[in-house]
Amino acid sequence: TRADAALADGTTTRPVACTTWPLRGPGGGPLGAVAVLSDLTPLKSLEAERRRAERMACFQVLASRLAHEIKNPLVAIKTFAQLVGHRRDQAFVDHFNRIVTREIERMERLLGRLRTLSQAGDGPRSRMDVRGPIREALEFLQPSFEDRRVAVRASLGSEPRVVVGDPGELEELFLNLLTNALEATPPHGLVSVDVAAGEASVTVSVADTGPGIPDGLLERIFDPFFTTKRGGTGIGLTICTGIAAAHRAKLRAANRPAGGAVFTLELPLADPDSART
Repeated sequence: TRADAALADGTTTRPVACTTWPLRGPGGGPLGAVAVLSDLTPLKSLEAERRRAERMACFQVLASRLAHEIKNPLVAIKTFAQLVGHRRDQAFVDHFNRIVTREIERMERLLGRLRTLSQAGDGPRSRMDVRGPIREALEFLQPSFEDRRVAVRASLGSEPRVVVGDPGELEELFLNLLTNALEATPPHGLVSVDVAAGEASVTVSVADTGPGIPDGLLERIFDPFFTTKRGGTGIGLTICTGIAAAHRAKLRAANRPAGGAVFTLELPLADPDSART
């Protein structure tokens, strides 16, 4: 058997592993035991160094991506601001107001998504019908579906599917999944949303009729900052993953045999006796 422990000599404390084996006599009877203590200090130091390196690598990726995403709108704002003193015509002023407002809203959206990523799991949880945030997300995106000439079919069932969760966070999750499906679907294609309940869980599926996910990317699409979309931030599915984890749910991605991708979210059904957690 093996057990990890910490030993102190009065000045320092070292992590150690204690491994024991039974010691038996010629007849097989127990004579005692052999214990071997292994100093884990070098191993723990290497593990701590690896964790620091991983955190630094994540920070560097985050800093690089944020710098890129914020630099583009700032360049546009700076350029127009420098021209204000030389241009006084109303057409330029109107164009300036439109561009600057758009770029500021772009930065606000980025910061809002980062805030969602950092705060997932902090909100209150209560009993709710999971179909509610799905309907809200579909209603919000309906004009976008019409503009891109993409049909949407929702099969949510007639019975409430009660989970314990945060409606705002789940709506953000479904908005991300539906937006990705919409952007992947060509005109006259179809995005479908299905809700199916089992004995202990409810599964929400969002499927599209786009080109699907390349096999080599299926395992990477949930990685932070990974994106195949031009101009994408690569944090949408990361936000979805964080929200799913905060709701004790499982989020998966796959390609459909008939073509297109499907994302499934499996949420535990609420205990009938639970009120709030």
